[in-house]
Amino acid sequence: MFGYTDGRIDNVQTYQYSENGKKASDKETSWLVKGNQNVGGNIGTYAGGGNWVTNLRITNSKISGNNTVGGNVGWGSGNGSRLTSGNNTVTGTGYHTGGNVGAHGWAFLNMTSSNNTIKGNINVGGNTGKAGWATDGNLT
Repeated sequence: MFGYTDGRIDNVQTYQYSENGKKASDKETSWLVKGNQNVGGNIGTYAGGGNWVTNLRITNSKISGNNTVGGNVGWGSGNGSRLTSGNNTVTGTGYHTGGNVGAHGWAFLNMTSSNNTIKGNINVGGNTGKAGWATDGNLT
């Protein structure tokens, strides 16, 4: 959806095939998003400072990159809440790979990561690959 943004983002849903999974009529694709650094299914780099990304959802998708790769957000230097990642394959060949966020510096709250395959090398997490200096809370 966004390679880079720094404003408020709300209610974004992305999926590679359909919300409920791949159907027989869907054309096979290797990935939804593929890049080198700061790669996310919805946002590559979120430089929002005091702003918020809320209600982001990524399902049934493949996200691939080298460093700082996340299902929803690659790198977040703003705040995030209510991020959901399910039935995805998130692959990072370098550092900071997470089901929802590759790495972040501000508060990321109320995140759910379920039934994902998350592959990485250094700092790999179900929700966040690397949490920064702020808060992570209410994670499932």
